[in-house]
Amino acid sequence: MTVVVVGLAGALGAVCRHLLDVALRRTVGPGPSAGVLLANVAGSLVVGFLVGTAFEEGLDRDLRLAVVVGFCGAFTTFSTLMAEIVNMLEGEGAHDGVGAALGWAMVSVGGGVGAAAIGWSVAIA
Repeated sequence: MTVVVVGLAGALGAVCRHLLDVALRRTVGPGPSAGVLLANVAGSLVVGFLVGTAFEEGLDRDLRLAVVVGFCGAFTTFSTLMAEIVNMLEGEGAHDGVGAALGWAMVSVGGGVGAAAIGWSVAIA
C-alpha cells in the first residue's frame, strides 16, 4: 500500500511542478525556468522541515514517504535542472553561456541547500 501512496503523491508532485513551470514561463518569459528553480527550493524547504520534524518528534513513516519521496521527489527535479544547464551551455541567447550556466547551477543548488537547512532549523527549534 505504501508504494501506491508514494506513487500517487509523486504523480501529484509532478503535475504541480509542471503547472508551476508553465505559469511562471508565461509570467517571466524565456530563459532558465523560474518554475523549476522555485519548485526545487520550495521542495527542499519542505523536505528539510519534514526530515527535521521526523528527527525531533517522529513522523508517521508512510506520511514521510508520501510527502518526501513521492510528492517532493517528483516536485523537485534534478534532471530538468541539468537539462537547463546543458541548454545554457549550448545556447547563444542572452541567458546562455558558461558563466550563466554556472551561476544558475550555483543559485539552484545553493538555494536548495539553504532552504533545506532553514526547514530543518525551523523543525528542530
